[in-house]
Amino acid sequence: MQDDDFGTYHVYNRGVDKRSIFMDDIDRKNMINKIEKYRFNKNGEKEVDLLCYCLMDNHYHLLIQPCVQGGMSKYMHRIGTGYTNYFNTRNWRRSGALFETTYKSRQVVDDSHFWHLYRYIHLNPLKFLSRSWKAGMNDIEHAVEFVKGYQWSSFHILFNQDSYLLKNRVFLSEFKKPDDFIYFLIDWICFGVPKRQLLV
Repeated sequence: MQDDDFGTYHVYNRGVDKRSIFMDDIDRKNMINKIEKYRFNKNGEKEVDLLCYCLMDNHYHLLIQPCVQGGMSKYMHRIGTGYTNYFNTRNWRRSGALFETTYKSRQVVDDSHFWHLYRYIHLNPLKFLSRSWKAGMNDIEHAVEFVKGYQWSSFHILFNQDSYLLKNRVFLSEFKKPDDFIYFLIDWICFGVPKRQLLV
């Protein structure tokens, strides 16, 4: 897969040896600031659009669209280097690589894959309720409220039509109101992620 291709990409990375990369909310806020800021190069030109995101303890997920050739690799380099430098400086005894790899990415292949990723990324926090959430959960109401209240994903700004951070026009054309998206999530909360879609 070439980063030079224009399209939509699921981009993700995790800490070395699966270690935590976010120790507290200060770290998470710093990462979100970088996710927002580094969409633009030093000349103020936008290089990627962000569709959605989720931060976990030891990894993160982004759904992005390059705006210029090579935009994704430049964006991810800035995030990886910038956040690692911040993290190592804050934790002054630490040095060296923070992330397992530079980053991993998969290009979206069709509409089904595209909407699958919106669902998968925003349901990721269910891991904090149950390690086996992908097999389904019984307490639907609690799971829904947890996902809605998780502040380190883009769920809370998906329906903000004036969002500065997200490019959400296509999302809003598909889901007219929050309940529409909740109903879309509930199948997976109840019955789990289909085995054919576990590899994202």
